[in-house]
Amino acid sequence: MKNVNLQSITQASKQLESETFQKFKKYLEIDLKDQELDDLSNFVTHLAECKTPAPIYEHFYMGYTIPQIGKEFDLIRLDGKSVVNIELKSKSTDEKIQRQLIRNKYYLSSLDRTALLYTFVSQTNTLYKLLDDNSVVKADFNDLVEKLQRQNVDFSESLDNLFDPSIFLVSPFNSTQKFLDDQYFLTKQQEEIKSCIDGCLKRT
Repeated sequence: MKNVNLQSITQASKQLESETFQKFKKYLEIDLKDQELDDLSNFVTHLAECKTPAPIYEHFYMGYTIPQIGKEFDLIRLDGKSVVNIELKSKSTDEKIQRQLIRNKYYLSSLDRTALLYTFVSQTNTLYKLLDDNSVVKADFNDLVEKLQRQNVDFSESLDNLFDPSIFLVSPFNSTQKFLDDQYFLTKQQEEIKSCIDGCLKRT
């Protein structure tokens, strides 16, 4: 997966013909739906209002999915000390935002870097961040820009090499204590199976 410049994507979406823009996305290995592009454009606009220096928009991984796990992140930017994760939403609730960021924190903790987690809700133009105690509060864009500016971006290593899926595949048989302590998350397929079972149980 290639790292991308957020400004380049939003500008290309406005200036390129539709077919050319589709080829541009294919080259960058990203898959953005129209609503997701609108949310991204709104997010970039708010960054620009902070008079953000040009390098801040560079070296983001967009829509990265951990192999075998199926866990996807909207935006990731990392260096040797920190990883910034930003989720983009059209609309959401505090509960959903908190649940997703805590889940993201769990996966990003495997990178042995300080995880800085944010969610931008486009409908309300609101930025949220996850605190150390797993509570969620409203954040200022200048706070995010400051965190991005502190990064000495390292994009030479493949994300697939950084994430080890076996760390997250907790089994009740070979990781009994973690399983009993609820220190795991289900894969997307497992969640679908669980939802199906829960639905069947409710109907009985």
